Amino acid sequence: METKRRARLKWKSYFSPTPKRIRVLGDSLAVASIFVAGLNLEDAQVMMACAICGGLGKFISNFIDIDNGVDKS
Repeated sequence: METKRRARLKWKSYFSPTPKRIRVLGDSLAVASIFVAGLNLEDAQVMMACAICGGLGKFISNFIDIDNGVDKS
C-alpha cells in the first residue's frame, strides 16, 4: 500500500528535521540572494531587498515538513 507524501507548512515543524531537498533549496536561495546583493553594492535598496528575500526564504523553508499520511497525534 502506497501512502501519499505531501509537504506541509506547520508551526510545530520548525524544530523538526527539514527534508534534505527543502534544506538545500533554502540554503541555495540564501546564498544566491547574498551573491546578488554583493553585486549591487551601489544600490542600497536592491541590496536590502535581496537580503530580506533570502533570509525570509530560508526561514520559511524551516517550517516545511513531509507528511507521510500517518497521523502523529
